[in-house]
Amino acid sequence: YPLLRDFFDSPLVYVESILWKLQVDILGLKQTHKEISSDIAGIKEKLVSRFSASLS
Repeated sequence: YPLLRDFFDSPLVYVESILWKLQVDILGLKQTHKEISSDIAGIKEKLVSRFSASLS
């Protein structure tokens, strides 16, 4: 049954490539999220220090 096997192989390869791309995208998103989180943390620190400077 070579045709059947080809039929089952190709969708699997297709799905695997999609999953692989999704994994890569997710890794990229995690990296971006880390960067955004550190940016937000930096902004918070600046705001807090500015706020306490204006209070004192």
